[in-house]
Amino acid sequence: MTSNLYYIDKEFNFYAFHIPTQKNEFIANLGKEIQGRGKISSIVHYHNSYFVGFLMDGILLLEKQKETNHYQIQSLPINSGVFCLKKDRFQDVVWIGTDGQGVYLYSNPLYSIKSMVLSNYTEKIERPVRAIYLDDERTFWVGTKGNGLLHVKNYRDGVRASDVEVYSLDGKQPAVSYVRPERELRIYAMRESRYRNGFWVGAASPGLCYYSFGDGQLHSLAGTDAGVPVEGGNEVHSIVEENDSVLYLATSGEGLCKVVLDNGHGQLRIKSLKHYKFYYEQQELNLYYSMVPQGDSLLWQSAEGIGAFQPEDGRISSLLFERDVAQIRG
Repeated sequence: MTSNLYYIDKEFNFYAFHIPTQKNEFIANLGKEIQGRGKISSIVHYHNSYFVGFLMDGILLLEKQKETNHYQIQSLPINSGVFCLKKDRFQDVVWIGTDGQGVYLYSNPLYSIKSMVLSNYTEKIERPVRAIYLDDERTFWVGTKGNGLLHVKNYRDGVRASDVEVYSLDGKQPAVSYVRPERELRIYAMRESRYRNGFWVGAASPGLCYYSFGDGQLHSLAGTDAGVPVEGGNEVHSIVEENDSVLYLATSGEGLCKVVLDNGHGQLRIKSLKHYKFYYEQQELNLYYSMVPQGDSLLWQSAEGIGAFQPEDGRISSLLFERDVAQIRG
């Protein structure tokens, strides 16, 4: 279970918030770095260090110094925006998803950076990497903003073009002969299902999808167009399962949504959908980017701060509103 989340306050101080004790730990002031590089996209804790990715300008490594317990800030050699960071469940490495430069692999103790450039497989796969997922079979999934879902087999032995498949809502095709489908698929999140043989995919249109290991296909959920965000800037950025029939979605455009699934026979369907409306200083909060479960609550991050949502009664509490909250990460 997630025990920490990370955020930046209005003075550009980077904190780790320890959920069980409700205490903050100061990490470092990132004022100079944020003013020079822009908005933070993601944060990952790695051993005694932190990776901090920036939407427009690279990534920093904050490495704790044994002598002083202070963090030394250094820039890693990635000259593009960074959209997502993911710790590998099976290896001591961190995956870094970038804007147009594919995926990088950071390893320790060698402290080396390796690149997996998607356009090496075909010049038509060049879109930003927005989500990364490693399944129980130790295969690698890459969610892109426009090129759909990439499946990379045997990545530990080195990536070969013949090992890469591209999934869309129109089916599957080899990366080496990839032809962009008519329906562009922009993926922003992936979440392993605890109750089904597959994983959830958060996207723009059609919003919520599901990949089934049983039939090896990517499915859009029937009923999606009836309420899950599908148009314009509405995007599913985070997914949490409450049980086998209830999901919560953090979206940009439609706020926090509760999805009730129809577990009947046949195609997986959305039975009902509820939008929760919250306000801060008389303005509706509808831009949500991260969400993590903690006990019976959901901790979420909006454009205005962090809050604790109680699903039983639909209320929020323990609000922490700051000028800039980077992202909730465990």
